[in-house]
Amino acid sequence: MPKRIILSFTARPNQANHDTLKDEIRGLKREIENLEDGSAKRLKMTEDCLSYELDLNINELERTNIQLKMNSITKRQAVQFNEQLWDQRINLNGLRFRASVDLYNSELPDMKEMNIRSNQNRMNARLAVNLYFTKTNQKPCTGLEKVPNRKNDLTQRKFRTELIDAYNSRDPTDPTFLWCPVLRDYFDPSLMTAAHLMPYAMPDKFIEEVCGPGSSLYKMTPENGLMLNFRVEKAFDMGHMKLPFP
Repeated sequence: MPKRIILSFTARPNQANHDTLKDEIRGLKREIENLEDGSAKRLKMTEDCLSYELDLNINELERTNIQLKMNSITKRQAVQFNEQLWDQRINLNGLRFRASVDLYNSELPDMKEMNIRSNQNRMNARLAVNLYFTKTNQKPCTGLEKVPNRKNDLTQRKFRTELIDAYNSRDPTDPTFLWCPVLRDYFDPSLMTAAHLMPYAMPDKFIEEVCGPGSSLYKMTPENGLMLNFRVEKAFDMGHMKLPFP
């Protein structure tokens, strides 16, 4: 609050009174400037708070609109999207095999429920892969010969050479069947799918929840795919490796 100044004039004001009056006037000016600065800062903070609150409301509205659009997706649109996703992942894999996607006729669940199931399946798939490689003693690729006193961190060329040599072996009784070093058995290459696609890694109980009870779609069986080392899998994704299937 500004100071109240009482001026008392005498008939002959001296220089000391004049200087004191000047100092008090300067002090009053500084106090007024400080009050103005404080009011301006408080006003700016209020504006910033209101602007931030408005942004939050806008973002919440956008998320609500997106969720409403997702919930309004029909079963036909979801199936088409699923087919497009499969085509993209198959192409990225580098293996030229057709994805045998089984379109089930059960009711399409809510999008939120599908997202929850997808997250659960992804976590279980990671746990399954970690457990798999832990049991195999971190071999470069299960089934390939492991040389003693040699590091497991082999080069990509070593993986490519051993993998192609192994897959070039054929069944003497049926030349159409190829040898799989992972399964340690001969298999029909037309039944092979990409190892890292989610339906292969999905546990049986989640398959029944998503595709209906009694469904055998993409159960974890040798006919549904191969589980490769992550380095080989990455090489397939980048297109650096392709198996020489006829």
